[in-house]
This record gives sequence, structure tokens and C-alpha cells, in this order.
Amino acid sequence: MTRNRLNPAQRYVGAVLAASVLLSVSVPAGAVERIRADENTCAKIQETLQSAGALIIQYPSARVANLLLYDRYVSSCAYCDPGEDVAPATVPASDNPECVVQRCVPIGGGQGTPACTPSEPETGRDNRN
Repeated sequence: MTRNRLNPAQRYVGAVLAASVLLSVSVPAGAVERIRADENTCAKIQETLQSAGALIIQYPSARVANLLLYDRYVSSCAYCDPGEDVAPATVPASDNPECVVQRCVPIGGGQGTPACTPSEPETGRDNRN
């Protein structure tokens, strides 16, 4: 039996292909910006959220010292998945312990109901924190 041996050029191409496959699997398609709520004013958080569309906002736990919590917040339901709507939430900004933002939540228990449209009013909803 003869063993198939790869020449150096073939090994290089194989390594490059393997690396590109690994990178494409491990890197998310659209990186979401992250900010710390307690290091920014409420106005800055809301401004950044409006310009980015979606943010990961980190904030210190009220119960456990030195623990950062986080969630994904959005500027409108256009950034939610199908079957989700926006609901008001609060994060502790440096100048306001209850800075109002929005996050995506399942509609009707996530039964696939169509999500809101961006033109739909987003006020008067209950806070499902």
C-alpha cells in the first residue's frame, strides 16, 4: 500500500481552510456593542442604544457583590426576533437607578405570534423585568 502524502503547499491550503472554517463557526455574524450601565448616564445609555439599535448592557448585581449581570436591550422591536415584542425595563445608570430601556420578550409565551412593527407605539406596556 502506498500512503498519500501531501506536499507543503497542499498542507498550507488545508491549514488555511481549516482555520477559516473554525473562525466562521466561532465568531458571531454581528457583534453587539457592550456598555456598563453604572459607568454611563441614563442619557448616554439611551443615546447609544438609539444609535446602535441593540446593546448588551452590563450592570452590578444588587444582591451579590462584585457580580456583573447583563442583558440585551433594543431601541425598537425591529431588533427582536419573530414572536417577540418589546417591553420596558430599567438599568441602574450612574445618574438614575431606574433608567428606562427596552428589551425583547416573547409574545404570548413565545407561540410565534408576529412581532410588532417599528411604527407601533411602544408606550404603556407593563414592565416584565
